[in-house]
Amino acid sequence: MGLTDRVLSANSVHCVLIIKLIGKALCVLALTVDLATLSGCNAFSFADSPSGDSQILSAARACFDAGNYTCAGTYYGQLSSASSDQGTSETAFEVLAQNGLTSAVFMNAILSGTITGGKLVTKMSNAISSNSTATQSARLAILHSYQAASTISETRLKGLVQFMTALTLAAEILAESASKAGTLKQSDLVTNPTLCLSSPILGCTAPSSLLPTGSTSIGALQNATDAQFTGSANLYMLNSAISALDQGLTNMQTTGSLGTSTSTFTQILLVSAQLLVANSDSPGYRAVLISQSIGE
Repeated sequence: MGLTDRVLSANSVHCVLIIKLIGKALCVLALTVDLATLSGCNAFSFADSPSGDSQILSAARACFDAGNYTCAGTYYGQLSSASSDQGTSETAFEVLAQNGLTSAVFMNAILSGTITGGKLVTKMSNAISSNSTATQSARLAILHSYQAASTISETRLKGLVQFMTALTLAAEILAESASKAGTLKQSDLVTNPTLCLSSPILGCTAPSSLLPTGSTSIGALQNATDAQFTGSANLYMLNSAISALDQGLTNMQTTGSLGTSTSTFTQILLVSAQLLVANSDSPGYRAVLISQSIGE
């Protein structure tokens, strides 16, 4: 097998591919597959070092499916259309790392079991609050990183940066409402999670003043101003961040389960934006957040 090692877990449900690249960083990819369809692993065992846009794109997608966004960014940056984009993406990823969202944290979230968009945001939110980095300054820094992605010319690399920064922004906003560091509870979002799930609207009022709806809706995240993201974190900010995930996924042209599950989550929240009512608890929108497994 040359420089490419394949390690199969004992229970035969995980395919872990360790790609050793000549002159490049070690990239660990972990994908859940059925052994009968081992060829479905998005990898490039046919090459020790991917060359040409087709192989590089496959490597980038494999990294993303495994949750290794820095690895994905490295490969997207090697595409022939991304000659001057690497600096912008690396700067964005550094901002994420400074706020507790390293590639390792993201990978752990992906590999911790069946992941949905809501569960992924929750795990990321917990990582941010455990690092005590959920602040207005962090919120603005992440917003600026998202907006800077528009200067990236390679569409798929742009999409990766847009997706990761928008996801982190949503997680950061939620982290600001966590009553306990490292744990975002559903009771931080609604007064009675159980009642809210069984009888939407009932029990779905805001439990505190930490995450109000806000007074003014926010449009596309790309055009959002610092003023709109200044002050207490609110649901309008959260909705704008979640809505931006869709553009990132579209630009990335994802084909794996992570992109599919997150896209479904995003579409549900996009439709639910109409439930946001300025200067109210917006219980209908909160009910959707709970139903999408945001919070523990």
